[in-house]
Amino acid sequence: MKSLRKKRRNLLLVLITALFAVFVAGMLCACATVDDEQKIIEAGYIHEVTYDANGGSFDPSIFSQYEYVRVQEDSLTVEPGYRPAGAGDLDIINVPTRSGYDLLGWKQVLFDDDGNEIGLSEDYWDFTADRVNGNITLRAEWAQRGEVVINLMIGGEPVALETTYRVSLGDNFLSRLYDTNDAGEYVVRADYVRSNARTQTVDNQTYTLLGFYFDEELTQPLTAENAVFPDSGTRLDLYAEYLVGNFTVLSQERLSSGASLGTNSNWYLVTDIDFSDRNGDDAVWTALDSFSGTIYGNGHTITGFEVRSEVNRTNITPYRSLFGVMEGRVEDLTIQDVGFTVYTRMLLTTNKPEISIAFLANSFSGGAFEDVTLEGCTVRVVNATLTQPDRGFTYTLTEGGEVGNWVDANGSENSTVTGAATFTGEELDASFGL
Repeated sequence: MKSLRKKRRNLLLVLITALFAVFVAGMLCACATVDDEQKIIEAGYIHEVTYDANGGSFDPSIFSQYEYVRVQEDSLTVEPGYRPAGAGDLDIINVPTRSGYDLLGWKQVLFDDDGNEIGLSEDYWDFTADRVNGNITLRAEWAQRGEVVINLMIGGEPVALETTYRVSLGDNFLSRLYDTNDAGEYVVRADYVRSNARTQTVDNQTYTLLGFYFDEELTQPLTAENAVFPDSGTRLDLYAEYLVGNFTVLSQERLSSGASLGTNSNWYLVTDIDFSDRNGDDAVWTALDSFSGTIYGNGHTITGFEVRSEVNRTNITPYRSLFGVMEGRVEDLTIQDVGFTVYTRMLLTTNKPEISIAFLANSFSGGAFEDVTLEGCTVRVVNATLTQPDRGFTYTLTEGGEVGNWVDANGSENSTVTGAATFTGEELDASFGL
């Protein structure tokens, strides 16, 4: 084999068999002069193993392409990066690095009788089994990493900024973008919201990451099956869909048992949602005085809950409905089999206030329901008509007592609600609300 005397020598002067495990028995590296090297050879370390980083470097600061060790006859050789127990601060051969590439392994360089290189071994060198019986050269084999470029799409419009990372050709890179929850559902990694959109956009607006796509039109979603970098090519563009605002992305798997509608709730539905508990019982929510959030139903349905509004000494608000004063927006949503109950407790004094009852909202303040559908929804009153003069309450229904859509016509001209909530009448129940 042709000599490489100009390469950086990095030999470790230790007695391998005394200090290290059997894995490295018969091997010796040292920082040595020519005389020292001769002594090493005379000690039985007769074969030279050369490591060729093949475009990489063992020490990027000085671009060190070669390393070597001397080993005994029929012994193993050290794998770069291996540091056996007891080595301490000894200078073990580093794993070479090469920008934009992954190290696949090491193959033996083959030479003819005249020392001319004729090719590489078919298999990678097995550092746990292959033994050295002559001077050899092991050459690093690399795989170029592809560049995944994530383009930010905010509110359906592209922004100029992008983020990139490297991935090996042919590898599935889904875990870079999604986590898997206990239900086996893929959940977008929250760190992309923090590190990419919020810090790279020019304003201080918050955004919610919805998913990744292969096209700017956001019609070809990234999935577990297709999140594979192609074997050819060096760049793959993805498009990250962000929604303006801080939203809770709701699917049935991600729904917590304690979730309920709040005044400032921002929901983005990706599936139909059933809020009932494991026993099938409806969740019970308190009616809102007002709603200023946003719900994007995306054509999905919510069900499995009942909304209640209690009339008592401290809560004599004359208007009662699911959302109260509508300041926000609800669109493309079906509300199914949801009951709205206005009630008082028989034992409480309420001075019989007069209550106006609607289903969705009593009044509007810039808000709207757009493409909202009601299916199987009901309205009822409990303990309104009590015999005691200072207990119970009187009520009127919006829209002149007609069921209709249960939306106050005043200020709701921008709303489109289909379907109806059925008034089921009055009930007396001494235990209700207790």
